[in-house]
Amino acid sequence: MKERLKQIRAALGFNQQEMAVKLGFELTTYRSFEYKSKNLPIEFLCALIYTFSININWLLTGNGSMFINKEINSLKIKCDKSAPQLARFFNSRFKILLNENKLSNTQFSKLTGISENRTAELILNPAPPEINELISLKANFDVSADWLLFGSACSKTPSYNSLTE
Repeated sequence: MKERLKQIRAALGFNQQEMAVKLGFELTTYRSFEYKSKNLPIEFLCALIYTFSININWLLTGNGSMFINKEINSLKIKCDKSAPQLARFFNSRFKILLNENKLSNTQFSKLTGISENRTAELILNPAPPEINELISLKANFDVSADWLLFGSACSKTPSYNSLTE
């Protein structure tokens, strides 16, 4: 994923300082994301998505195109204050995922590799998952990152407003 972060920056024509400023992060913090991108915070992911229309599916997996829709990608800063708020209610969507699949914490843990203790935390804590957990959920369930993070439904027809193809 750190290579994809560098690819985004190169595609936008920014150096690390410019990228950090555009995304609202300190330079040292941004650099740590490029060098150690194992667990990117949700605030950073939201900034990438809403500032530059980055396709979260591409960022997480390398599949699809880098941008949601290059024709509408204006590269202008977009302040959407609702995205971090929506992401805070991840646990309600996580409970739905478990209930729909009739999975206990133990079964879920065996399937995803996420510990039972962490599974219990994800159920109780309204904070969004870590990036490695989101990747595991995408790998093991037919669910969009949009719905997991923000609760938006994705139709079968690709939408240029959604984060995944």
